[in-house]
Amino acid sequence: MIPDARRVSATRRWAMSEAGLLAVITAIILFALNPSGRGFSLASVVATGLAAIIYRAETRIIRRRQSVMSKPFPPSWEEILRRRIPYYANLEEPERQRFQHMVSVFLDEKPIYGVGCTIDDTCRLLVASSAIIPIFAFPAWEYTTLRKVLVRPEAFDADFLPGNPSPMMALGMVGGGGLLDGVMILSLPELLSGYTQSAGKHNVGIHEFAHLIDQSNGSIDGIPATLPRECL
Repeated sequence: MIPDARRVSATRRWAMSEAGLLAVITAIILFALNPSGRGFSLASVVATGLAAIIYRAETRIIRRRQSVMSKPFPPSWEEILRRRIPYYANLEEPERQRFQHMVSVFLDEKPIYGVGCTIDDTCRLLVASSAIIPIFAFPAWEYTTLRKVLVRPEAFDADFLPGNPSPMMALGMVGGGGLLDGVMILSLPELLSGYTQSAGKHNVGIHEFAHLIDQSNGSIDGIPATLPRECL
């Protein structure tokens, strides 16, 4: 998620290698079709343009994330994080900046929508923090399967209808197929209450993102797909 110097360098080298290889192949093919001075010039122009397009395409995500991270973190967001997220408030300053970068990238790439309710910056920041806290020690982690987050005004049943609290009512879920593939759904009251002093260890946001991490290898088995082996 965070493009550190090593990752940026590796991405650029790979993009340059791929762009260069395809450009050479394209130039050879075009020149073979028209082996003349004009054909050589045309092949060179086309190959150069193709290389530039491929390089920009392969480095697009890195460049976008660098742009997002270069923007000042809104003071109002920082105040919300300090006030509502104890995990963030207890970090040292360099780590707070990294947390801010990860939150900014997440919010830039993963849309969050209110369904039947209005959501504000506090809600979006709580969702983003719920995503970042479980992976904070692994800044390269990618939520590749997550497309969007939906926030509902209440707990819901199997038909996504509200009702009286019961063991059958869901406070959050991660879709596993069909129209809900890559969709996380959270109950707004539970999301908010998860970051109160009375919540204890109950935090539906972190809970659902932990499920999403676990599902990264296609099954819920307690072992994420790309978790470093030394952590097992």
